[in-house]
Amino acid sequence: MMRSANPGTLGRGYNCHVINRRSWETTTGPKRQETLEELRELCPEAVCIHLGINDVRTWKSRSDHNSEVTVQLAKEFLNDVLALLPECKITLSLPTLGSQYEMNGEIIAFRKKLRDMAKAENVLYDNNKNFRAYHLSNDGIHPSNSGADILLGNFRYNTHKL
Repeated sequence: MMRSANPGTLGRGYNCHVINRRSWETTTGPKRQETLEELRELCPEAVCIHLGINDVRTWKSRSDHNSEVTVQLAKEFLNDVLALLPECKITLSLPTLGSQYEMNGEIIAFRKKLRDMAKAENVLYDNNKNFRAYHLSNDGIHPSNSGADILLGNFRYNTHKL
């Protein structure tokens, strides 16, 4: 499912468009091509690829997905974006920890794999260290409005660092 936000501002003339899909939707099949077409049309100067809790939860429901597959798909998608937009600045945003603690061990291991991949690909990654449990919505998984503001603020900060 795609949600497109109204363009917002990141400051310093950057416009913000949100394309929200689970990574396995974005990195495989027709949704991958659709996402790349949207990026081609938008021609952004900066892209933040945020992998989150839905990506981890997918492993529970799909036998063909696990952390290694998800990291490989993210790497392939990252390389597609760089091939499409070679001047684009990319940040890999790591998933935040949720209040469903039984998944946090998997999330921590997944974050390490993503961080290692980002380093190997020479891409900036963001640990989202300033994101706290109180930034979660009532479901204890997804960011609340204040949590989304934190993630956007981190992206804004990293965009200006690049």
